Amino acid sequence: MSLTDITRLLGKPYFQAPNCLIYNMDCLEKMCDRAKAILKLGSITARLWLME
Repeated sequence: MSLTDITRLLGKPYFQAPNCLIYNMDCLEKMCDRAKAILKLGSITARLWLME
């Protein structure tokens, strides 16, 4: 995973250098947000798959 991919997933970092991203956020809160988004995506694709 590249730093560009991480920035797409987590948003704008607090600090960014060529080989470094620093975020100022609650890790558990952000991981829960990502998990909810993945679950929503999974349920949407599952429904589409079932309709075919």
